[in-house]
Amino acid sequence: MAFNPFEHHHDHGEHGHEHSHELPTVELDPAQQSLADALRVSFGLLKIVMAALVIVYLLSGIVWGVPEQNVAVRLRFGKIVGDSQGPQILKPGQVYFAFPYPIEQVVMVPTSYQTVSLNQAFWYELPAGQTEEAAQGRAGPLNPEKDGSLLTGDGNIIHAKWTVSYRIERPIDFMQNIASPTGDDQAMLVAAEGVVRAAAEQAIVSVTAQVTAESAVVGGLDTGRAITRIQNTLDQMHAGITITAATAEPTFPLVVKPDFDAVSAAVTAKAQQIDAARRDAARTLTETGGGAYEPVMRLIDQYEVARVANDTTRLAQLDERLDWIFQRLLAPRWAGAAAVVELDARLWPLVRQLDQAQQRGDQEALATAQQQLDQLLDQTELPAEQRGLVPVGGRAAQLLNQARAYRSEVVARIQSDAMAFNPAAISTDSKAQGLLQQYRDNPAVFLNRRYQDMIETILAGKNEVFYLPAGQVYLELNRNPELKRQRERERLEAEQGR
Repeated sequence: MAFNPFEHHHDHGEHGHEHSHELPTVELDPAQQSLADALRVSFGLLKIVMAALVIVYLLSGIVWGVPEQNVAVRLRFGKIVGDSQGPQILKPGQVYFAFPYPIEQVVMVPTSYQTVSLNQAFWYELPAGQTEEAAQGRAGPLNPEKDGSLLTGDGNIIHAKWTVSYRIERPIDFMQNIASPTGDDQAMLVAAEGVVRAAAEQAIVSVTAQVTAESAVVGGLDTGRAITRIQNTLDQMHAGITITAATAEPTFPLVVKPDFDAVSAAVTAKAQQIDAARRDAARTLTETGGGAYEPVMRLIDQYEVARVANDTTRLAQLDERLDWIFQRLLAPRWAGAAAVVELDARLWPLVRQLDQAQQRGDQEALATAQQQLDQLLDQTELPAEQRGLVPVGGRAAQLLNQARAYRSEVVARIQSDAMAFNPAAISTDSKAQGLLQQYRDNPAVFLNRRYQDMIETILAGKNEVFYLPAGQVYLELNRNPELKRQRERERLEAEQGR
């Protein structure tokens, strides 16, 4: 019988009861040897695989990077890791280690800016395929089951679309009070949107109830107050969410919107016409007085006020200043300004001194007057560009220059006539004999000569002369049209030649 190495043998020979448990070394057959080798190799590979799996399991918790616009929070058995002594927030740009699930869990929290649109909560419903323009003016009341609306402080109804922007700024508060830890970013965003939407609807209703319908639609809803109220609600919940912006698009109900649009169009047209009138006024004033129209207009307005009040002292003062401006065609930029009211009486004498020194070419007096003027203007709040003199231009300057030229012409003609009539009255040194002296010397000859001069003046040039016989004569005169046309041609040719 073959020896079985796995059996327990007892030897009761000369050693009595001594036992031996060592397996005897025997030579295995090839099949048994192959099986033993295979088992040994398999056990070795299993140890390596198990060691590798343990290493992979431990390394699986390493966070190689947090995506941009996200932060991560590490949970250990469902509790947030870290406290005031250690960081709780894992930020982008670094590598973090965490034990693998279920020991620890790394939860990503999106921190990018998000937007929630409230386009239906307070807006009317449109039938399928119908545009807002086509639905305007539709009759009938609102359907509270389908049409959203807002109640204003004056008891009216408006509609509004709102857009609220926010972001998760305090992920710990957000996870502890709003969203359950999960690996799904969209689930967290849905939770954030839900709480922001609820807080926004509550705040919008409250803010709208404090204003009138007209002020809400025309002036716009107070988005700043709405943001504050939404943020207060979220802070009370410790939501960890910050509201960054809000916009509103209010409108009247469709049944009254056409009338409101008509009023708005009229108001807009009115504003445009007012702006156009102001531009025309500014252009007309500039064309009339040039750059000096503002100070001149201020003085003229003050002159009218003084005239209505019958303030003769002020009228004389303003009349003197306006006369100086029109004589010099220069105006101080500060003339009539409210900032120089208290110094006005001291400024104008210095302006006259400055002008006189400039006309004389007295540089020393000019510098002294300018220094004193600058010292007084330093006591006001006028900027530097409002302290100089500006020339009077435009149509006013043209009319003033024409009036001066006409005045000089009239004076010269009158002086010439006076000189011809009585030179001695104009100049005591003149020895010329004037018309007055000629008449005194011989009145008859003087009158006859003047009469002849008058006849020559009347008959000079191209005149039609008719000679009549003595006595009473009746004539039918028919002017020669050809002669008239010829004279008209000669006149036109003479004008073209010039």
